[in-house]
Amino acid sequence: MKVILISPNFFNMTRVKEETSLGLLYLATEIQDICEVKVIDAPLEDKEDQEIINEIEKIDPEIVGISVNFANALNSAKKIAKRLKNNNFKGFLILGGNTATFLYEQLLTKNYADIIVLHEGETTFKELLTTVKKYFSNKSSLWEELSRIKGIAFKNGNNLVVTDKRDSIKDLDSIKIPERDYLDNYYQNTNTISIISSRGCPYNCYYCSTNAMWKNWRSRSAKNIVAEIEYIKKKYPNINHFSFVDDNFLVNRKRAEEFAQLLLAKKLDINFDFLTRIEHVNEDILKTLKKVGLTNMFFGVESGSLES
Repeated sequence: MKVILISPNFFNMTRVKEETSLGLLYLATEIQDICEVKVIDAPLEDKEDQEIINEIEKIDPEIVGISVNFANALNSAKKIAKRLKNNNFKGFLILGGNTATFLYEQLLTKNYADIIVLHEGETTFKELLTTVKKYFSNKSSLWEELSRIKGIAFKNGNNLVVTDKRDSIKDLDSIKIPERDYLDNYYQNTNTISIISSRGCPYNCYYCSTNAMWKNWRSRSAKNIVAEIEYIKKKYPNINHFSFVDDNFLVNRKRAEEFAQLLLAKKLDINFDFLTRIEHVNEDILKTLKKVGLTNMFFGVESGSLES
């Protein structure tokens, strides 16, 4: 079974990092043992929507998955989906990501997708593909089988079906380190790479979608993070800067200190940056992390008032 995973173009925005494709790399790595996978990152590969459609029609996959993590990628995703539908695409069109999760009803009602993966995708998507693969093999009752998969939404005739919620993956170390070969040309020609050390956030800011998408905060261990850095450095010696894209790297200060100790012990000469909140920062942790390569931190500005 052939699967194409797509990171669509961003409306009115130039993207020069592979950050938004990281989720697709996790998915591709998770499913590569049960199907043939291709990842298309439209902005990084400088591909217009029609080029992507042409490539899909040439490969003729059973599954097309489109990641819609941000609202400004929605127009491109909808355009690709609509043209595939109009061209009588015979496979299944599956959407996932933050924006797809929050707008699942609209996207299904207007026929932009056959199935939406809600929230965290690795376990759900693999179970979904296993079910679809069986359907193509023996033409089993697909819609009945889909209703048993937790964490998806789909249309059965005129009925919108939302299955039971799936629990978050508690142990992030159990998830496979994402294979970077799917964007090999990009990684061969850059010195910066995106990496994620946690999911969710312990806070609940009104304007932020993180908790609604990822639910509770969970983290990878320092050992697991450093193992990925070692893997990347071995595979791509040209890469020396790691950009952590999770929402708050310093939630667990003990983990950050262990991370620094492991970098020193393994003599990994890298630079890195991360996002955090101002109350998690103090002079000691900054000195510790600076010694092992911290170059930048990004803070969210939550209020213009000194009193709040």
